[in-house]
Amino acid sequence: MRILLYTILFCFFFLQASYALDDIQSRRINPEEAALSITNGYYAVIIGIDNYESEDISDLNYAEERALSLRDTLINKCGYPMAHIQLFLDGVDDPEFAQVANLENLTEMLDLLADDTLYPEADTICFFFIGQGSRELGENHLFPIDGSPDLRSTDSRNMKMVWLMKKLDESCFAQQILFIDAAGNYIVERGGMSFRGQTFNKTLNKMKGIMNTMPLQDEDSERFSNQGQFTEFLIKGLNGDAADSAGIITFFDLQMYIFTEMKKLSKENPDDSLSMPSAFGKGNMRTPVAVISSPESESEVQQE
Repeated sequence: MRILLYTILFCFFFLQASYALDDIQSRRINPEEAALSITNGYYAVIIGIDNYESEDISDLNYAEERALSLRDTLINKCGYPMAHIQLFLDGVDDPEFAQVANLENLTEMLDLLADDTLYPEADTICFFFIGQGSRELGENHLFPIDGSPDLRSTDSRNMKMVWLMKKLDESCFAQQILFIDAAGNYIVERGGMSFRGQTFNKTLNKMKGIMNTMPLQDEDSERFSNQGQFTEFLIKGLNGDAADSAGIITFFDLQMYIFTEMKKLSKENPDDSLSMPSAFGKGNMRTPVAVISSPESESEVQQE
């Protein structure tokens, strides 16, 4: 019975992927138009937090580095103007470079996304989070630098996922793309609770997202062994590994590349606790996320 159920589920997801692939291939995207759209109307928010103020949230050792790498990739390979990228880190307070990723700054940023005078050609917003998260009272939360796992203050000090998605939905951007890499290994007296994939009741017609979560790891174990791999594959995909022959990377291309690489890694390390990512939202899977610069165009830019 279990084998039959697995077979049915496999066939269902295979057919869904096949239909999506047929749809993508049947309607080609013009790379010049996509590149112009990205340059004019695409914006990105990148959050990377290693060091938390609360002693109850264990620190990471990769988030800021990968956030910076992601920013450089979007600028140098994907066609995003530097002025269209907002970077939030845990130890930087330089508005021209990055802002501190505390709840006040993140809330202000999300509020301003609704102001179309600040984003006159708003098309698509890409939201990247690399840090810690938890699931409390049936809700997923992302921890800002000043976040807390305390049940008494979790709603007032953290970014609840449903709140975050509501703010993005209310923004002036026609499409929203989310990439969430949330570890769940904070240590508290009662023991930690892992951030998990979440079923969203709202129909997310303008939004597509990929969420990857890591289970709680013992404080004495080999931490960080596979944490952050999701973002590492995300960066590799955006650097061109997920691009088609025209250099275009759609959400679907990126999703399939990340899922495939994570599955390979899981097979290579069967004893490690590696969570597989999950996708959500009903937005357009054909939405271009990047148009990769060709080697020729890169060399021309360097010569200029």
